Amino acid sequence: MDWLRHHMRDHLSNVRPLPTPKKGADSPSVRTIPRAQEAGALDLVHAAADLLKSLEEQAAVVETRARALASRASVELNAARNRIQALEMDCDKLTAFAAESRDQALTVEQSLQEAQRQIALLEVQVAAAEKRASEAEQMLLRVEDAIRSEILEPQRMKAAPAAA
Repeated sequence: MDWLRHHMRDHLSNVRPLPTPKKGADSPSVRTIPRAQEAGALDLVHAAADLLKSLEEQAAVVETRARALASRASVELNAARNRIQALEMDCDKLTAFAAESRDQALTVEQSLQEAQRQIALLEVQVAAAEKRASEAEQMLLRVEDAIRSEILEPQRMKAAPAAA
């Protein structure tokens, strides 16, 4: 469009003004335009009309392309929104699952710690029981030795001379 303005401005600046009729002369009161200038002006009007028609056709093509692009972009945007919404739902589910898993892990850890405390107590009790069992065994051995030395051997000795 700027091209047309510049062209018209340049063309009109190169046109010589029409001679003005002298006052008092018998000349017609209406100016007349020479045929060459009239044809040039008509050519410019036709060129401008052709240019405007071409610009309108190009604008229609561009508008059609723009509408198609906008439509495709709108469809893709809606698909992206749906995908984002699905991903957010999946993320929420995973977050809930992770929180539940953390709670379960904490419960298991607490149970493990309690079991370890109980095992430690049982180990202390087992060690004490083993010590008592060992002491009891030692005492039994001493009692057995005492029975042998104090009761059984003196009786064998008494029985041995009588048998001789």
